[in-house]
Amino acid sequence: MPTLLTLLGRAAGSALMRAALEEVKAEGALDRLEEGLKLILSRFMEFSASKVKVDGEEALETKSTCPIYSLYPAWCEEACIAMAESMARQVDPRFKVERLERRPTSTHCAFRFRLSP
Repeated sequence: MPTLLTLLGRAAGSALMRAALEEVKAEGALDRLEEGLKLILSRFMEFSASKVKVDGEEALETKSTCPIYSLYPAWCEEACIAMAESMARQVDPRFKVERLERRPTSTHCAFRFRLSP
């Protein structure tokens, strides 16, 4: 059963990306996701994104210095990945999300977004 924080992460991710996509002009799922994430996340954290090849497929990798861990570490444990997944699924339900790095074991958070076949 999901926790309340997981549900809040999903709700926030869905609502934020749905609103951001109204402003995004990019075509293609990876470009739309990248633009939507930049529109949302760059307002309160250092954020970068780049396209990479993984197993011959194009993916989007993001890196950020998120301030939330220092304010509320439980969010990172229970809500962060749910929020990222919900954001990506607003763009295309086939997106799979993998967390590559996170605080406190790293100075930043990193995610990979891939479209599943």
